[in-house]
Amino acid sequence: MEFFEEELQFETVNLADTSDLSFQEITYRDAYKLVSQFHYLGKKRFIGQFCFGIFKGIKLVGAVIYSPLSVPNSATSSFGLPRGNYSEFLEMSRLVLEPNLNGKNTGSKFIAYSLRELKKKGIKAVISYADSSRHCGAIYQAANFEYYGLSPQKNDFIFADGRKLTRGKSKGFEGEWVERSRKHRYLYRIDKKIQCVLQKESYPKEISPVNVTVHKNISENPSPVTVTVHRDSTHPLQTSIKHLLH
Repeated sequence: MEFFEEELQFETVNLADTSDLSFQEITYRDAYKLVSQFHYLGKKRFIGQFCFGIFKGIKLVGAVIYSPLSVPNSATSSFGLPRGNYSEFLEMSRLVLEPNLNGKNTGSKFIAYSLRELKKKGIKAVISYADSSRHCGAIYQAANFEYYGLSPQKNDFIFADGRKLTRGKSKGFEGEWVERSRKHRYLYRIDKKIQCVLQKESYPKEISPVNVTVHKNISENPSPVTVTVHRDSTHPLQTSIKHLLH
């Protein structure tokens, strides 16, 4: 999807005229059905505490889902609060939008609507993350979220057969440690009295894809291969090439 930097394929519908679009709260079931079909995370389950939808007539063409904080210490790292559960803070866990709505400010208007509805429910702040390997979070910038840099670097141990270590020790097993893509951290303070303890930063910029020519193994394949590398301001070109060669 161009506006959200995600690849989405929706059933074709004429959205040239957005005057008859409407926003309303929807059920988790309806939100999950749409998200599981078109979001890049697919059918991966998630908790949907509050869900809102965009309708073109009676057809659901977009959805945003808010969930409890996925990381227990998010309130601590973001707001300096003791570790615990804070129902007044949420995470925007999923967002999908029909591609034909791009460039019409519908996405930012939709998010603004959902934030107003959350304020009525007593929510004080929303955290959202953008996978830096996919996009820089342009939609959050358009919706006036504040930006607080990249999440700390984390690594995953990948076994020789491709499985990822989910728990336990890696010692004695064949495999390698692989850097996990970092997340752009965005925050919207519905209650302006809430203060974030992280350092606020300027918005990251998206960089257009480039074509590069590389040799994966000159001895085996002397012919150059041209590939398209997608990158943003946090992913230097040499890093992208490094991953291509492995």
